[in-house]
Amino acid sequence: MKGHTLERMLLTMLFLVLLLAACGGAASSSPTAQGKAPDDKQIFISPLPGASQVDTFDPARTQSIWMINPLRMIYTGLVTLDEQGSVRNQLAVSAQVSDDGLSYTFTLKDGVTFSDGAPLTSNDVVYSLDRALQPATKSPTALSTLSMIRDADQLTSGKLKTLIGNSLLTPDEKTVIIKLNRKTPSFLNALSSMCAFVLQKKVVERYGSDSFGRAEHVQQGAGIGPFRLAQYEEGVKVELVPDPRYYGEQPQLKKVLLPFYKNPGTIYKAYEAGQLSFTFVPSAQTEQAKALPQQQYHQQPQLLTRYYALNYLTKPFDNIKIRQAFALALNKTQIAEKVYKGTVQPTNHIVPQGMPDYDKETGSVPSKTGGDEQQAKKLLQEGMKEAGITSLPEITFTVATSGYPDYQNEFAAAQQMWQKVLGVTVKINNVDSSLHLKEVAASVNNPRGLQMWPAFLSLSYADPREATTAYFGKHAPGNTMNYGANFSATVKQQQDVQEMLERADVTTEIEERMRLYHTAEQRLLEDTAIIPVYQYMNVYLLKPCIQGFTANTVGLVSPETWGKVFVSNTSPCASA
Repeated sequence: MKGHTLERMLLTMLFLVLLLAACGGAASSSPTAQGKAPDDKQIFISPLPGASQVDTFDPARTQSIWMINPLRMIYTGLVTLDEQGSVRNQLAVSAQVSDDGLSYTFTLKDGVTFSDGAPLTSNDVVYSLDRALQPATKSPTALSTLSMIRDADQLTSGKLKTLIGNSLLTPDEKTVIIKLNRKTPSFLNALSSMCAFVLQKKVVERYGSDSFGRAEHVQQGAGIGPFRLAQYEEGVKVELVPDPRYYGEQPQLKKVLLPFYKNPGTIYKAYEAGQLSFTFVPSAQTEQAKALPQQQYHQQPQLLTRYYALNYLTKPFDNIKIRQAFALALNKTQIAEKVYKGTVQPTNHIVPQGMPDYDKETGSVPSKTGGDEQQAKKLLQEGMKEAGITSLPEITFTVATSGYPDYQNEFAAAQQMWQKVLGVTVKINNVDSSLHLKEVAASVNNPRGLQMWPAFLSLSYADPREATTAYFGKHAPGNTMNYGANFSATVKQQQDVQEMLERADVTTEIEERMRLYHTAEQRLLEDTAIIPVYQYMNVYLLKPCIQGFTANTVGLVSPETWGKVFVSNTSPCASA
């Protein structure tokens, strides 16, 4: 269960750091670009906030929110998401699906090598997928992402030793066959995820599958992406340079520098001083950032939603009316406007705006983002009567602000709203982010787990399954709030929703699939499975000299995009 929680926290930060922040759905281009700068100026500098070291350079094992994009530059997989968010072949030249939808056959591209020159083979592919799912790897992402591979659950539970020769087959060095346990229309999307990236088998085995991940390991040729790891200095920086053996178009950038910033509050000033190519914008600097010349300020909705989770196994949140009261007591519009200065969008939705199937009519609980104080008070009284209590106990809201003032202000605002409307004392317990991840994961099936906590609903690809089944499905690793796995009076209705999601996941007729997801979302909101608060707007500054960035709908930069990115002679620009 722990895996999905960590995965979503990791994917969340794609919308806040590095390349996403330098993208926007269309190529970034300054109207005053003055030609390409010389090679010694082809340097992109982006911060690694709130960190001083890298936990691992293993894409299947990382728990660092800041290493997602760097690892996506070092490694690639069978498929990727292109600039429109659609699946395209990457290491594979073709992918064929059987008539029953349970078998996928991939043919590998010719002439592809790892960064040390070793040729890519089908053995590397199946080894990487099998390794990601091995219990010894302890991947925070693999089970939730690749659960549709036949017997993946048997492997992760230790009941099988390997999937190779079972559901992962290699008829020859150029062919990979993957068998599924159920029809999954979104399988290729899932296969574009980081845990499905291909590593060189002999390099990983040289250092041990459960030990691989140090910088010197990766530098021996494990990667197969457009960049390779050139240097890692703990507390100083990560440095990437183009891999001359990369099979696609060569990057025009000559260096990508990722300096560590232990104190995130210094990042904006570093951008102002010309030390960074990019920075996200703290809300306090919004107006100042908007005034910068040459279109440095950018803003757009992202498929990323802040929500508050309430543990069904901890009282008083086993009562649906009390859960609804907490939702209605929040004035999300006020949080968006007063805390974030309009840089986030208040929402009542689980499936976010920007998804192809976004249903603007969904989200009737609460009906408005301003909340409903009178209805909240009424529901609270009814809920307490049902629970046999006359007052609420102190509620602990466990958060991880990581030193960000905006987060601190957001949680304080929510605390005051609950106090004002419901008369409840809410204690904010601000813990380290790594501890927060562990405590959230430990709340699964745990009546002694966290009561209430903030989290992010983030999508690794634009499919409603990512926002619904992946968080609320039966046995879903992301179901840390214990939806459908509790002793509340409405648990049967919750389980009915989970069955509906299972039907949607395997339905191939598009209209019916979307109808099932829409209906399930409405039911989830009525159950107050979570409290959606706001949808992120990607708000960032990018130096005008940076040209050619393009991102898809979930903020990922395709490997082939790197051949288009360069530094122009336009000023201002960052200097290393």
